[in-house]
Amino acid sequence: MIRKIGAYMVILSMLLCCFVGCGKQDTVLQYEDIQLTEGMYHYLFASLKNYYLTTFTDIADDEDGWNQPLSDTQTYAEYVDQQIKETIYQMVIGAALFDQNGYQVTKEGEEQIQDLLDELIEAFGGRGALNADLSRMGLDDAVLKKVFTLQYKYEQVLYDSDLLPVTDKVREAYYNEKYACLKFIYIHLVKDYEYDEDGNKKIAENGNYVMRNMTEQEKQAKNEKVTKLAEQLKENPERFDEWYQSENEMDVTYYPNGFYFNKDSLYKLQLDAVADVAFSLDEGDITTVFDQTGAYIVKRCSLAERAYEDGTDSVQFAELDTDCRNDLFIRTAEGQYDQIEIKEDVIGQLSVVNVQAVAY
Repeated sequence: MIRKIGAYMVILSMLLCCFVGCGKQDTVLQYEDIQLTEGMYHYLFASLKNYYLTTFTDIADDEDGWNQPLSDTQTYAEYVDQQIKETIYQMVIGAALFDQNGYQVTKEGEEQIQDLLDELIEAFGGRGALNADLSRMGLDDAVLKKVFTLQYKYEQVLYDSDLLPVTDKVREAYYNEKYACLKFIYIHLVKDYEYDEDGNKKIAENGNYVMRNMTEQEKQAKNEKVTKLAEQLKENPERFDEWYQSENEMDVTYYPNGFYFNKDSLYKLQLDAVADVAFSLDEGDITTVFDQTGAYIVKRCSLAERAYEDGTDSVQFAELDTDCRNDLFIRTAEGQYDQIEIKEDVIGQLSVVNVQAVAY
């Protein structure tokens, strides 16, 4: 089955309408028997760019937007260009591994590939319309079918082969290397809950709590509360666990031992302010961070032994084995990068700054 890929590799599943070219274009990238022409590479790059546009929603798709600094050493363009290049490397290597190890596309796989192509043709309103769009980069629907076949091969290697076995040892090593456990006391600074006459939080028809804008006096009081709690915890850090439950304005009922953050999918929990400091804190350290809604008094906790096997915490590790396979594959692929033949003078000209995104 062709599936969407999570974390740093999810981008490949929705983008692979681009892996093999048509016509007699020159090969610009080759690994073993897998080749990419200039047109194929360009299309893949454009598709991957679309993923990053949906990920970094604050980036304007123009030269000024991409050249904003992402860190002290990189712009968004420099970072994303490198990520796209490495993703292409990984896909080529994955397809080659499938072939090298004697795997075959099954009849079911062939049907799934054809179904994907048919759905895309229908979405475009016909084969001619699809091919008109693909022709800009030297592709047609026949080549696109080969693209889906390569996607199938990659995903078989990653999910359904015995090439990336996740053993207890692999799982434990990945957990200890990649995870941090954090607790935080969250305080609203902009909006607060509305309560009914019985003192219960009001719930809207969509199931969410009803929120209201706080007055300036309430905001000031909340800010003072944050300051006071932070100061008290400096003097009595042992009270953190108690206040994690009693003072928290976020429901942490199902997270009694804290939240587990993975380096490979750091912002998956949508707690960006906490994620930003997850791995910069030492165990036991406490700090305060803010986002557009409130304050988080954050403590990095000791990483429990095999928390993924714990009945309470295990729900936070539902994708652990998938993440382990991704990591095993990345490590395998990285060892082969120097075996890839590249025409850098051609592909080096492509950047998110000058390539038009392709949304399929």
